[in-house]
Amino acid sequence: MAAFWIFFCLSALPAAHPIHLTLTDMAYSEKEKSLQVIHKIFVDDLELQMEQMEKERGREIRLQLNTPKEHPDAGNYLQAYVNALFQVKVNGKALSGNLIGKEYEGGAAWIYVEFTQVPRPKQIEIRDEFLMSLYDDQNNLINLEVGDKKGSLRFRKGYVSDRVEF
Repeated sequence: MAAFWIFFCLSALPAAHPIHLTLTDMAYSEKEKSLQVIHKIFVDDLELQMEQMEKERGREIRLQLNTPKEHPDAGNYLQAYVNALFQVKVNGKALSGNLIGKEYEGGAAWIYVEFTQVPRPKQIEIRDEFLMSLYDDQNNLINLEVGDKKGSLRFRKGYVSDRVEF
């Protein structure tokens, strides 16, 4: 009986996820002339890397993402994080994204970013370094859509930049 309770208690603890993966969907809106981006990242990994980046800048912070004690400037730190580790060029021109918002679902963070005043892409170049400094087996997958054309990219340690032609 004791073994049952030990198993029950251990199984109720949140398990560390065995896969290190981020997912990103990017879609071009012809009507809005914008590139709309949704990132899905495990909250624990996101928080760890954001706090490490701030520590390297000489600031010790506790973000406590997805808790009632979430840091009041979490959005600003998240904007800086995305700007530092996710860069986009359209038709050779570097873009600056705006953090629209974030949501939490289970252990994941959904991060919404919009690049505005974007001409119709003929080429999109992306540099994606989310979580690369944390895990040797990190993979970042990106799905892109421009009109009826679609593309996908996969980034991993040592391969963090690529482009798609439309």
